[in-house]
Amino acid sequence: MYKAEQLAHNLKLLIQNGTWKPHSKLPSLREQVQRSGFSLITVMNAYQELEAQGLIYS
Repeated sequence: MYKAEQLAHNLKLLIQNGTWKPHSKLPSLREQVQRSGFSLITVMNAYQELEAQGLIYS
């Protein structure tokens, strides 16, 4: 599993278990880089994947 897929999966779980509430603001890309330890590109790809799945919007 690619890093972006791994991160997207973990973030999806946070959405599904209610840690991130509907329509609430997600951490910024840079903040998520700090939290996760992944690169900016990886975080961007993970957010794009979640957006493509209809789980988040910008």
